[in-house]
Amino acid sequence: MMGPAALAFHVANVLACAMYASDGAWAKRCDAKKKYVRAKDSKNGDTIQVAEKQLTEANSDFAKTLAEKTVMPTLLLTATAICWQIALGLIGLYLSYKLVNLVIEQGQDHNKAAPQLTFYQLPRKSEPGSSRKEQLPPELAQETEEKLGKIP
Repeated sequence: MMGPAALAFHVANVLACAMYASDGAWAKRCDAKKKYVRAKDSKNGDTIQVAEKQLTEANSDFAKTLAEKTVMPTLLLTATAICWQIALGLIGLYLSYKLVNLVIEQGQDHNKAAPQLTFYQLPRKSEPGSSRKEQLPPELAQETEEKLGKIP
């Protein structure tokens, strides 16, 4: 009787930890579901298709995250109980897999255009023949001109 109860508690514990660790994916899935319901209510075909695609991606991401957080701890615990050398090998393979995915994701993020900075930057040194007004953002140059008068 102790064996099945211990197994049931272990399964419940692993599932609870996996759900806790995948809360970010669940939140994204809930947001995508809300967007899909709103799009369906608006009856706009293009919006529904985009929202449905986002919901499908969020669902698959959540399922993948939950499966990873459930299967990997169980697999590593079982491998450790059987043979610690196999467990070390599995840990090495898993870390390699995660590092390769991280490098791939960073490469994809790097290929995207860098966001434009929106805060004020100090003007560069003026070159001969150029005015400082040309180096300021237009709205800031106009505001400065109103407050201080003409900029030379």
